[in-house]
Amino acid sequence: MHSLPLEYDYLNSTHSTPFNRLYNDYANRYVNYSIPFSVASMSYVKTGDIRAYNASIDKSDILLMFGASSNHATYVVYCILSFVIEFPFSPVVFVDYGLKPKDSCYLLNTYRVVNRIWAKFKSSAALYHRIYNWSAFPDWMQMNALNHGGYTWKPIAIADVFAQWKAVVMWNDAGSYFSTNVPRALTVFRRDGVYIPEDFSSFEQQVHTASYRFLMKHGFARPFNYSVKMGRACFMLFDYRNTICRKNIMLPWVQCAYTRQCMTLVGVNKTYHLPEQGVLSLIMMNNNKSAFTTIHFRPYNSHDPPGLDNKYIRGALESIRTRANIHATVKTLYSC
Repeated sequence: MHSLPLEYDYLNSTHSTPFNRLYNDYANRYVNYSIPFSVASMSYVKTGDIRAYNASIDKSDILLMFGASSNHATYVVYCILSFVIEFPFSPVVFVDYGLKPKDSCYLLNTYRVVNRIWAKFKSSAALYHRIYNWSAFPDWMQMNALNHGGYTWKPIAIADVFAQWKAVVMWNDAGSYFSTNVPRALTVFRRDGVYIPEDFSSFEQQVHTASYRFLMKHGFARPFNYSVKMGRACFMLFDYRNTICRKNIMLPWVQCAYTRQCMTLVGVNKTYHLPEQGVLSLIMMNNNKSAFTTIHFRPYNSHDPPGLDNKYIRGALESIRTRANIHATVKTLYSC
C-alpha cells in the first residue's frame, strides 16, 4: 500500500532521508528492524515483519497495537495488560516512541506477564516490538516540534502494521483501559470496517480550514456540516479486508501524514488543529463512515493517575488473577 508518490507540499518541506526510501522501506522507519530482540531470554519478542493473519490458524483477527514515549510509559503498562487479558489470542505490537531505560524495564516486565497469560490460554499470539526511528524523519515530523509533529508518527506506524497484518488493527492510546464499551464499538466496526469514537470537539472548533481545503482540493474531503462532532483518535479500529477502509481511508490518511501541507500545518498548534484525528475524520466523512458524529463507545481514558500503584493497574492485575490465575503484583511490573 506504500506505493503512491508524494505530489504536493510546501516548497521547503524537506526530508532527512530521501523520501522514496523513507516511504517505501519499513526498515528505514524503525531502529534495528528485523534484528533479534535485545534481551536474549525473550526470544518470543519479534522486531521484523508481522506475519499476516491466517483464518485457518489464528483464533483472532484482531491485532492489539500500542505505543508510548517516556511521558506515558507507566500508563501503557495497564493499557496493554487490560486488553491482553480480554483478547488473549490477539497478537500485540508496541511502538517505542522514546522510552528511557527505566521505562523500557517496565515494558519488559509487562511483556513477561503477557507471555505468561498466553501460556495459560495456550495462545500462539505473537509479540512485536518496534522502535520508531526519529532520525529518519524531518524536523517538522518530530514529537517535540510544533503540535507534536502533527502526530504523524501515529498514522505512519499504524499503516505499517495494517499493511502487514492484513486484518483488524485496534489502536489504543497509552492511557486507555478496557471497558465494556469496547465490544459495543466492535459491533459498529464490524458493520462499517472502520471505527473511531466521537470527540468532545466539533470540526469547526479544532480542524483547521487549511487542512480541510487541501483535502477538498485533492478529492479526499467534501462539503458537509462543519459544526458536527469529529472523531477521536485515542481508540481506532481498521479492517484491511474492507476495501473502503484500505484504499479510501488508510491510504490517504498515511499519505497525508507524509505531506506537511495536509496534516502538519506551518505555525498552527493543537488549540486550532488536532491533526491526525481531524484529517482521519474528514476522510471518513468523505466515505460516509461518520458513525463517530453520534457514537462514543470507547475504553476508559485515564489522565495522569497518581503514582505507579493506582486503580487501573490494580484492576488489570485482578482481571489477570481471576481469568488466568496469574498472581502478578505492582512490584512485579515496576521493580526496575
